[in-house]
Formats: sequence, C-alpha cells, structure tokens
Amino acid sequence: MNRKQGFSLIELLVVLAVVAFLAFVTVPLATGWIRNAQLEKDFAGLQRALGTAKALAMRNSTGAIADDAAANAAFTATRVTVALCRRGQDLFVYNVAAATCALTGGTPIYHMGQDVAITFGNQQAFCGALFDARGRVRLCTGTDCTTCSTSFDPSTGLTVRITGADTFSDPTDATQSDPNDQANTIRAF
Repeated sequence: MNRKQGFSLIELLVVLAVVAFLAFVTVPLATGWIRNAQLEKDFAGLQRALGTAKALAMRNSTGAIADDAAANAAFTATRVTVALCRRGQDLFVYNVAAATCALTGGTPIYHMGQDVAITFGNQQAFCGALFDARGRVRLCTGTDCTTCSTSFDPSTGLTVRITGADTFSDPTDATQSDPNDQANTIRAF
C-alpha cells in the first residue's frame, strides 16, 4: 500500500506551537533593541545639533560683541550669535543677533522621534539654547521658548528620554519619568 507524502496534523500543530513560542519570546527583545536604537539615534542627533550650534556661534558670523576685556563678561542678548530651537519634533539652528527662539521658517537640521522628551535640571522641558561668540550657552524653557536664562549645568546635563511606546501607563506629561522609559544624558558639548 502506498503512503501519501506530507505532514500530519499533529506535526503541523507542533511546528506552529514552536513558532508561536519563539515569537512570544523574541518580540519583547526586538522592541527593546528598536527603542535603544531610536534613543541612540536621537541622542546623537541632539549632540550633533548642539555641537553645530556651538561651532557656528564661535565663528561669530553675525558680528556679535565678543571682544570683551573680561573673559567672564555677562551673557546678554547682544552677545548671542546662534539659537538652537526645538519646534515639535524638529531642531533648527539660526544665526541670529537676538536672544530668542521665536523665529519661524528655516530647514530643520534634525528630526527627533515622536516620543522624545528632552529635560534638564529639575525636569524642565528643553525647547532651545542660545550660544554667544565664546561658546557659552543658555538653555531655553517655556511654551513660547522665550525664557533663555538657565546656564548649562554639566552635573545635571540634558536628559534625552524615549517615552510612551512601551507601556500604557506612561504619564501624559513627557517630563515625568516612567520606569520603562529609556534615557541618556548629555554632560558636555
């Protein structure tokens, strides 16, 4: 008697069970790898944007006052040469001679991920930074990004955090940390 070639129902069910088990085990790992890659990409993008802004500021193409007698001269609006601004998911760099991030237009130099929060100090939301011709920086806060008076503190740095994609319990406020969020901190630029 000839036996037909093929798989039995039991063999197919066993193979499906093994594949389902492997998928169940590997999907959370892959999600973590993807989130880590996103964090590293956005972290590197912000570092690059900060470095670019600082380099442009020190070139002083706007002609802002930089030849002070004292190296510790006050950081004032007349000494600002470059503004790095975050609007939504985009980071913009502007050559300016005014202390503001309320500029419009331009081409973004980096596009952050949709669930990226940047904070500093006591969980203040970062919306931009101003640089003078000496490379000094003031961080900007506020909904309109016009309060730019906070000095960069390397001890707290800028915290780049990926939020929201891994859990339903994330807070609506992106500055609040969640145990499942992933973060990295910029201490210098």
